[in-house]
Amino acid sequence: MEYSICNFVGHSPARYKNGWIKTSEALSLTLTHCAWSPCVWKNGQRAKSNFDFADLLAFDFDGTWTLQQCIDYVRLINAWCVIGITKSHQPDSHRFRLVLHWNKRINDLTVFEKNLSRFIDTLPADPACRDGGRFFYPCTKIIYQQNGIFIPVLDVETKKTRPQKRYYASSKTHDVPPWMANELATGIPDGSRNRTAFRFALHLKDRGLDKDKTVDILSSITLPENELRRTVASAWNYKLHGSRR
Repeated sequence: MEYSICNFVGHSPARYKNGWIKTSEALSLTLTHCAWSPCVWKNGQRAKSNFDFADLLAFDFDGTWTLQQCIDYVRLINAWCVIGITKSHQPDSHRFRLVLHWNKRINDLTVFEKNLSRFIDTLPADPACRDGGRFFYPCTKIIYQQNGIFIPVLDVETKKTRPQKRYYASSKTHDVPPWMANELATGIPDGSRNRTAFRFALHLKDRGLDKDKTVDILSSITLPENELRRTVASAWNYKLHGSRR
Protein backbone atom coordinates (compact mmCIF):
# COMPACT_ATOMS: atom_id res chain seq x y z
CA MET A 1 0.00 0.00 0.00
CA GLU A 2 1.10 3.58 -0.62
CA TYR A 3 0.11 6.85 1.01
CA SER A 4 1.48 10.36 1.55
CA ILE A 5 3.68 11.22 4.53
CA CYS A 6 5.90 14.01 5.83
CA ASN A 7 7.88 14.47 9.02
CA PHE A 8 5.62 15.87 11.72
CA VAL A 9 8.22 18.13 13.30
CA GLY A 10 8.68 21.19 11.11
CA HIS A 11 6.68 19.67 8.26
CA SER A 12 5.37 21.74 5.37
CA PRO A 13 1.60 21.22 5.12
CA ALA A 14 1.88 21.39 1.33
CA ARG A 15 4.80 19.03 0.62
CA TYR A 16 4.64 15.26 0.99
CA LYS A 17 6.36 12.14 -0.27
CA ASN A 18 5.05 8.66 -0.93
CA GLY A 19 5.23 6.05 1.81
CA TRP A 20 5.16 2.36 0.86
CA ILE A 21 4.50 -0.44 3.36
CA LYS A 22 3.16 -3.99 3.46
CA THR A 23 1.73 -4.44 6.96
CA SER A 24 -0.72 -2.72 9.31
CA GLU A 25 2.02 -2.72 11.96
CA ALA A 26 4.27 -0.58 9.77
CA LEU A 27 1.34 1.72 9.02
CA SER A 28 0.68 2.07 12.75
CA LEU A 29 4.21 3.36 13.26
CA THR A 30 3.68 5.96 10.55
CA LEU A 31 0.32 7.06 11.97
CA THR A 32 1.90 7.91 15.32
CA HIS A 33 4.99 9.71 14.00
CA CYS A 34 4.04 11.51 10.78
CA ALA A 35 1.55 13.84 9.22
CA TRP A 36 0.00 11.69 6.50
CA SER A 37 -2.86 11.19 4.06
CA PRO A 38 -4.50 8.17 2.42
CA CYS A 39 -4.17 10.11 -0.86
CA VAL A 40 -1.05 10.29 -3.00
CA TRP A 41 -0.62 13.57 -4.89
CA LYS A 42 1.29 14.33 -8.06
CA ASN A 43 4.78 15.66 -7.29
CA GLY A 44 4.00 15.40 -3.57
CA GLN A 45 2.10 18.70 -3.72
CA ARG A 46 -0.91 18.41 -1.41
CA ALA A 47 -3.93 19.64 -3.33
CA LYS A 48 -7.24 18.11 -4.33
CA SER A 49 -6.50 18.99 -7.94
CA ASN A 50 -3.26 16.96 -7.73
CA PHE A 51 -4.95 13.72 -6.63
CA ASP A 52 -3.09 10.76 -8.13
CA PHE A 53 -4.38 7.62 -6.37
CA ALA A 54 -5.43 6.11 -3.05
CA ASP A 55 -5.05 2.64 -1.53
CA LEU A 56 -6.49 3.61 1.87
CA LEU A 57 -9.44 5.46 3.37
CA ALA A 58 -9.56 7.17 6.75
CA PHE A 59 -12.22 8.66 9.04
CA ASP A 60 -12.16 11.00 12.01
CA PHE A 61 -14.64 10.54 14.85
CA ASP A 62 -15.00 13.52 17.18
CA GLY A 63 -17.11 12.31 20.09
CA THR A 64 -19.88 10.97 17.86
CA TRP A 65 -18.97 7.31 18.45
CA THR A 66 -17.23 5.41 21.22
CA LEU A 67 -14.14 3.34 20.55
CA GLN A 68 -16.09 0.21 21.38
CA GLN A 69 -18.79 1.06 18.86
CA CYS A 70 -16.13 1.45 16.18
CA ILE A 71 -14.39 -1.79 17.14
CA ASP A 72 -17.74 -3.61 17.11
CA TYR A 73 -18.38 -2.21 13.63
CA VAL A 74 -15.10 -3.34 12.07
CA ARG A 75 -15.48 -6.76 13.70
CA LEU A 76 -18.98 -7.02 12.26
CA ILE A 77 -17.82 -6.32 8.70
CA ASN A 78 -14.54 -8.22 9.29
CA ALA A 79 -12.49 -5.37 7.82
CA TRP A 80 -8.74 -4.87 7.75
CA CYS A 81 -8.26 -1.81 9.92
CA VAL A 82 -6.12 0.33 12.20
CA ILE A 83 -7.70 2.53 14.91
CA GLY A 84 -5.74 5.22 16.72
CA ILE A 85 -6.73 7.86 19.26
CA THR A 86 -5.91 11.55 18.73
CA LYS A 87 -4.48 14.05 21.22
CA SER A 88 -7.95 15.42 22.05
CA HIS A 89 -9.28 12.00 23.07
CA GLN A 90 -10.89 11.91 26.52
CA PRO A 91 -12.47 9.07 28.53
CA ASP A 92 -15.89 10.67 28.21
CA SER A 93 -15.43 12.08 24.68
CA HIS A 94 -13.82 9.63 22.31
CA ARG A 95 -11.81 11.18 19.48
CA PHE A 96 -10.08 8.74 17.19
CA ARG A 97 -9.26 7.76 13.63
CA LEU A 98 -10.24 4.67 11.64
CA VAL A 99 -8.12 3.54 8.67
CA LEU A 100 -9.37 0.94 6.17
CA HIS A 101 -7.99 -0.47 2.91
CA TRP A 102 -9.63 -0.40 -0.54
CA ASN A 103 -9.73 -3.69 -2.43
CA LYS A 104 -8.19 -1.97 -5.44
CA ARG A 105 -6.32 1.24 -6.10
CA ILE A 106 -8.50 4.27 -6.89
CA ASN A 107 -7.01 6.47 -9.60
CA ASP A 108 -9.81 9.00 -9.97
CA LEU A 109 -10.77 11.76 -7.51
CA THR A 110 -14.50 11.45 -8.21
CA VAL A 111 -14.44 7.71 -7.57
CA PHE A 112 -12.48 8.27 -4.34
CA GLU A 113 -14.79 10.95 -2.96
CA LYS A 114 -18.03 9.23 -3.94
CA ASN A 115 -16.93 5.92 -2.44
CA LEU A 116 -15.98 7.71 0.77
CA SER A 117 -19.33 9.50 0.78
CA ARG A 118 -21.22 6.23 0.91
CA PHE A 119 -19.58 5.56 4.29
CA ILE A 120 -19.92 9.09 5.61
CA ASP A 121 -23.62 9.02 4.78
CA THR A 122 -24.08 6.10 7.19
CA LEU A 123 -21.31 6.54 9.79
CA PRO A 124 -21.02 9.46 12.26
CA ALA A 125 -17.65 10.51 10.85
CA ASP A 126 -16.35 13.98 9.99
CA PRO A 127 -17.68 14.78 6.45
CA ALA A 128 -14.42 16.59 5.62
CA CYS A 129 -12.70 13.19 5.41
CA ARG A 130 -14.03 12.70 1.89
CA ASP A 131 -11.85 15.55 0.61
CA GLY A 132 -9.18 14.45 -1.86
CA GLY A 133 -6.76 16.97 -0.33
CA ARG A 134 -7.24 15.84 3.27
CA PHE A 135 -4.30 15.11 5.56
CA PHE A 136 -4.14 13.95 9.19
CA TYR A 137 -1.95 14.81 12.15
CA PRO A 138 -0.36 11.89 14.04
CA CYS A 139 -2.34 9.74 16.44
CA THR A 140 -1.02 9.54 19.98
CA LYS A 141 -1.57 5.80 20.27
CA ILE A 142 -2.81 2.84 18.23
CA ILE A 143 -5.45 1.03 20.26
CA TYR A 144 -6.77 -1.60 17.86
CA GLN A 145 -5.91 -3.31 14.58
CA GLN A 146 -7.05 -6.44 12.80
CA ASN A 147 -6.61 -8.29 9.54
CA GLY A 148 -9.67 -8.82 7.41
CA ILE A 149 -11.31 -7.95 4.12
CA PHE A 150 -10.47 -4.89 2.05
CA ILE A 151 -13.31 -2.46 1.31
CA PRO A 152 -14.87 -2.96 -2.15
CA VAL A 153 -14.65 -0.02 -4.53
CA LEU A 154 -18.00 0.66 -6.19
CA ASP A 155 -18.10 1.69 -9.84
CA VAL A 156 -18.82 5.40 -10.26
CA GLU A 157 -19.54 7.27 -13.48
CA THR A 158 -16.92 9.95 -14.10
CA LYS A 159 -15.98 12.26 -16.94
CA LYS A 160 -13.36 9.69 -17.94
CA THR A 161 -15.80 6.77 -18.03
CA ARG A 162 -18.92 8.59 -19.27
CA PRO A 163 -19.37 7.89 -22.97
CA GLN A 164 -19.14 10.98 -25.16
CA LYS A 165 -22.43 11.55 -26.94
CA ARG A 166 -22.26 12.12 -30.66
CA TYR A 167 -24.66 14.33 -32.54
CA TYR A 168 -26.20 13.70 -35.94
CA ALA A 169 -28.13 16.59 -37.41
CA SER A 170 -30.55 14.38 -39.34
CA SER A 171 -31.80 12.82 -36.09
CA LYS A 172 -32.60 16.20 -34.51
CA THR A 173 -33.73 19.05 -36.75
CA HIS A 174 -32.92 20.75 -40.04
CA ASP A 175 -32.85 24.04 -38.10
CA VAL A 176 -29.30 23.34 -36.91
CA PRO A 177 -26.75 25.22 -39.06
CA PRO A 178 -24.04 23.01 -40.61
CA TRP A 179 -21.18 24.67 -38.68
CA MET A 180 -22.93 23.93 -35.38
CA ALA A 181 -23.72 20.36 -36.39
CA ASN A 182 -20.05 19.84 -37.25
CA GLU A 183 -18.84 21.16 -33.85
CA LEU A 184 -21.37 19.03 -31.98
CA ALA A 185 -20.37 15.94 -33.95
CA THR A 186 -16.67 16.57 -33.26
CA GLY A 187 -17.23 16.98 -29.52
CA ILE A 188 -16.91 20.08 -27.35
CA PRO A 189 -13.65 20.22 -25.32
CA ASP A 190 -13.82 20.19 -21.54
CA GLY A 191 -13.44 23.70 -20.15
CA SER A 192 -15.50 25.41 -22.87
CA ARG A 193 -18.76 23.47 -22.69
CA ASN A 194 -20.84 26.04 -20.77
CA ARG A 195 -19.61 28.91 -22.93
CA THR A 196 -20.23 26.93 -26.13
CA ALA A 197 -23.70 25.81 -25.00
CA PHE A 198 -24.63 29.43 -24.27
CA ARG A 199 -23.37 30.60 -27.68
CA PHE A 200 -25.22 27.82 -29.50
CA ALA A 201 -28.40 28.49 -27.53
CA LEU A 202 -28.35 32.15 -28.61
CA HIS A 203 -28.18 31.11 -32.28
CA LEU A 204 -30.95 28.54 -31.92
CA LYS A 205 -33.17 31.03 -30.08
CA ASP A 206 -32.74 33.52 -32.93
CA ARG A 207 -33.67 30.75 -35.39
CA GLY A 208 -37.02 30.45 -33.61
CA LEU A 209 -36.50 27.22 -31.65
CA ASP A 210 -38.00 26.85 -28.18
CA LYS A 211 -36.05 26.00 -24.99
CA ASP A 212 -36.92 22.29 -24.92
CA LYS A 213 -35.90 21.79 -28.55
CA THR A 214 -32.66 23.66 -27.87
CA VAL A 215 -31.89 21.50 -24.84
CA ASP A 216 -32.55 18.40 -26.96
CA ILE A 217 -30.17 19.56 -29.68
CA LEU A 218 -27.43 20.54 -27.22
CA SER A 219 -27.74 17.37 -25.12
CA SER A 220 -24.67 15.96 -26.86
CA ILE A 221 -22.57 18.49 -24.94
CA THR A 222 -21.39 16.65 -21.84
CA LEU A 223 -23.09 18.74 -19.16
CA PRO A 224 -25.52 17.72 -16.39
CA GLU A 225 -29.07 18.25 -17.68
CA ASN A 226 -29.97 20.80 -14.99
CA GLU A 227 -26.82 22.80 -15.79
CA LEU A 228 -27.58 22.70 -19.52
CA ARG A 229 -31.15 23.89 -18.89
CA ARG A 230 -29.86 26.79 -16.77
CA THR A 231 -27.46 27.77 -19.55
CA VAL A 232 -30.25 27.71 -22.15
CA ALA A 233 -32.50 29.76 -19.86
CA SER A 234 -29.69 32.32 -19.48
CA ALA A 235 -29.45 32.58 -23.26
CA TRP A 236 -33.21 33.18 -23.47
CA ASN A 237 -32.93 36.01 -20.92
CA TYR A 238 -29.92 37.58 -22.65
CA LYS A 239 -30.70 40.67 -24.71
CA LEU A 240 -28.51 40.46 -27.81
CA HIS A 241 -28.17 43.61 -29.95
CA GLY A 242 -31.52 45.00 -28.92
CA SER A 243 -33.42 41.75 -29.44
CA ARG A 244 -37.04 42.08 -28.33
CA ARG A 245 -37.20 38.51 -27.10
